[in-house]
Amino acid sequence: MNDITLYNIADEALALEDLLISEGGEISESSEELEAYLSNLMATKTDSIYHVLSKLEDEAELADKHMKRLAMYKKARTNATSRLKEYSILCLEKMNKTGVSGDMAEVKMRKPAKVLNVLDENKIPSEFLTVETVVTIDKKALLSALKDGLVCEGANIADGAKSIQFKLKKVN
Repeated sequence: MNDITLYNIADEALALEDLLISEGGEISESSEELEAYLSNLMATKTDSIYHVLSKLEDEAELADKHMKRLAMYKKARTNATSRLKEYSILCLEKMNKTGVSGDMAEVKMRKPAKVLNVLDENKIPSEFLTVETVVTIDKKALLSALKDGLVCEGANIADGAKSIQFKLKKVN
């Protein structure tokens, strides 16, 4: 039964519909048997799909946990790199040296780059200011207004995407 797909089941359902039409809409023994067979196939396929979806969701959750763990690992390594560089600068300063050479590598302290320190944004000349405008649509409010009868040429109400839900049945 593993080689039966949803497409095959749909094709069989269409064949059942054609059979019923050809028999004038009367239910025969063969059409009842075919309907029972299709119902059984669909129930089995539904259970299989539920298990596959459950496995995929578990794998996605596991991947999320690994990504969080790896992000923490990356942050720890980045912080360790920064601390080692700061410690190296401190050591060079204590020895009054600007650099040290080893057999394979060397370290040199550079003069710090000039950086901007803004003391008061209100006192900066306008030619150095940029203006950013962000326009967003309040979609919830617009939908509510459209439902209440607002006519808006730039928006309308449409059907959303179809969804499907699988869940385990409660066992009594």
